[in-house]
Amino acid sequence: MKNHKLIFFIVHLVFWTIASFLFLRNAYIRPYSSVLRESVALFILMCSFYLSYFIFVPKFLMRQRVFLFFLLTFLLILLSSAIEMWVVESSMERCFLHTLDIQTYKQALYGIFIFLSVRNSCFILFADVVKLCEMQAIQLQQNQKITLQTTQHLLINLPDRTTLAQDINYIVCLKYEERKTTIFRTHGAPITTYNSLASIAADLPTDLFIRINRNTVVAYSHIVSYDSCSVTLRINKILERIPIMPAKSEEIYAELKQWNAQKYQAADTPSSAVTHYMEEKRTLICEYIAQHPGCNSQEISQQIHLSERNTQRILQLLKNEGVVDCRKEKDGQKVYTLR
Repeated sequence: MKNHKLIFFIVHLVFWTIASFLFLRNAYIRPYSSVLRESVALFILMCSFYLSYFIFVPKFLMRQRVFLFFLLTFLLILLSSAIEMWVVESSMERCFLHTLDIQTYKQALYGIFIFLSVRNSCFILFADVVKLCEMQAIQLQQNQKITLQTTQHLLINLPDRTTLAQDINYIVCLKYEERKTTIFRTHGAPITTYNSLASIAADLPTDLFIRINRNTVVAYSHIVSYDSCSVTLRINKILERIPIMPAKSEEIYAELKQWNAQKYQAADTPSSAVTHYMEEKRTLICEYIAQHPGCNSQEISQQIHLSERNTQRILQLLKNEGVVDCRKEKDGQKVYTLR
């Protein structure tokens, strides 16, 4: 942002240096005007310039108040031209009256007023263009500096050179295949970008995502279950088991257990309640529900060989985490489907 401010400061400085030189050298239509009067005329023009620059463009044009913007700009042009005519009229009178009659002199004043209005319009138009360019440059630089940790949004440059702002909470995992990174979300079609997985993963918050192998980054919040060899995710209502990188399996597994313990501590649930055995049962329950939607807890417990009490407890945890949906049938029995 500092670079843009410096560039536009230089633009303003050069522009007004040139304008001051032309005015103070009496290069316009008033060859016999004094330096003081020309300085006043320049100050009037500068006030009009920055009134449009600081107020009209950001307050009206950028807020879709187009009619009010053009009306105020038109009135500003007329007002600045009229004030300038009033300030320097005496000098113009000395310049023209000794060679022109009154009627011709009034016609000349009308022509000069039109000329000043056109000139002031160019000044104000230049102010509008500079302000729009400056606001666009600042907005672009701010977007480039947005971080995931502060805004919870992921900025991805797509192949068509557009930018996608994706809510990070909807991202399930990122996979790198065939020189492309695919972003899987809880809803909507997957998004493909030619950005490398490493470049995106470098900006991902480590407390929300973990890289489990060379080609996959997963979101902690969307992990259904895990063990020392794999992680199970629910992608578009389909359970998928993703292998953990063998060389770092112990390190990754330890991080998964630590995250899981923190999650259950935050929910006032003892972390020891979720053991490796229970994680395997969670996976089996989710897989069975995915294959048999509308099943009840008794049926699930019989098929996976787990007590109904533990089955109900796991189902309640899955329901609280938003993994499964539960509804009551007419007979009062609870049935489960994968969300």
